[in-house]
Amino acid sequence: MRKQTSAGMSKRARCDASIEVNLIFSMRTGDAPAGARRNSFHFAQPSYELIINLVRTLREDPVVPCILRVFARPDNVMNNLNLRAWLSLVVLAVIMALLLFVPAGTTDDWQAWMFLLVFFGASVLQTAYLMKHDPALLQRRMRGGPLAEKETAQKAIMFATSSGFIALLVVSGLDRRYGWSMVPIEVVIVGDILIVVGYLIIFFVFRENTFTAATIEVMNDQRVISTGPYALVRHPMYAGGLLYLLGMPLALGSYVALIPFAASVPFLFWRLFDEERLLTKDLPGYAAYCEKVRWRLIPGVF
Repeated sequence: MRKQTSAGMSKRARCDASIEVNLIFSMRTGDAPAGARRNSFHFAQPSYELIINLVRTLREDPVVPCILRVFARPDNVMNNLNLRAWLSLVVLAVIMALLLFVPAGTTDDWQAWMFLLVFFGASVLQTAYLMKHDPALLQRRMRGGPLAEKETAQKAIMFATSSGFIALLVVSGLDRRYGWSMVPIEVVIVGDILIVVGYLIIFFVFRENTFTAATIEVMNDQRVISTGPYALVRHPMYAGGLLYLLGMPLALGSYVALIPFAASVPFLFWRLFDEERLLTKDLPGYAAYCEKVRWRLIPGVF
């Protein structure tokens, strides 16, 4: 009976079913669609035919939603990237909430909830923009962190800044528990505004410069960007990042959390100078750009 079922299918039908089975498997494992790469994944014969029959049933039954056809669309890779981006945001939100509320010993902290709403509201809007307008940049931004860096110095810098970010959240939670700081509501609101402004600056950076990877590197087709915020300062992303990092302790109602923020700043400057060294050496035209745009972070100041 199994041989008849397999033999009864045309080569076209077997090919279509094979591609759709491959697509389903690749979506579940997080890889790019196997059919798009003309690779094949071979099931044991009984399981293979069982899934082929399932594919045929879904095609013939108008009542059952044909999920396989959705998976077989050419933008399958993009959907997979978007899914990973949203999942990363959810995981980050859970981790940051734990870093705030566990040290605080309570979830009754309106400053923390407001901060999370502002922080992830801006993150969601930014991610949605990249999904629609620059998915290649979104993919590059998702490859970050100490392990993604190639140079030992940058690994150390990213480890230090990541530790500082974690410490900022934990200290803010401890401050909530022990009441070290008495921060007026006006200062908390200013902190939230600084976060929004910092994210807004980064948004303009993303819109202007598709080469803003999360790691320090020069891509093959990279060129110097001298328009938009880059016409004012050389490193507008660092400026926006420092601004929202400064706003975080204030938004969380903790003056004490300014200490880990201050401890992270030298490492960010180290990264900035190291990036300039690499770009001057490997990116044609960057040295001339530095002569034209004198300021690194703040126009007229630095």
